[in-house]
Amino acid sequence: FDNMYFHLSKRGDMESDSVGSGNTINLRYRKYTLEVISDTISYWTTNDAANPISFAYGVDYQTACSAWHAAIKYMKYNNSEATIICPSKLGFSDDVTNIIPYGYDLRIQIKKY
Repeated sequence: FDNMYFHLSKRGDMESDSVGSGNTINLRYRKYTLEVISDTISYWTTNDAANPISFAYGVDYQTACSAWHAAIKYMKYNNSEATIICPSKLGFSDDVTNIIPYGYDLRIQIKKY
């Protein structure tokens, strides 16, 4: 994606199968703004919940924003972690009108049935 920064901080389990379209992704994230004084919008709140956010990779763009789908393409494996910085237009519909870019720290698990 144009204007998106991606940094893979943990490769994950490379012995596992890589992600494919339609696979269920369990995602834990932290979202923050990139203003002079950083404002953390959400912490690893889903980390404490019984179930993280789940969505179908490459299919469900209501639960997961375009930036997350793009990042997961490169994260590929179970338990991988990455940081992305993206313009608000690649985020959720509530963020699209904002001009401030957002940062996300992501952790994924791929569920194959």
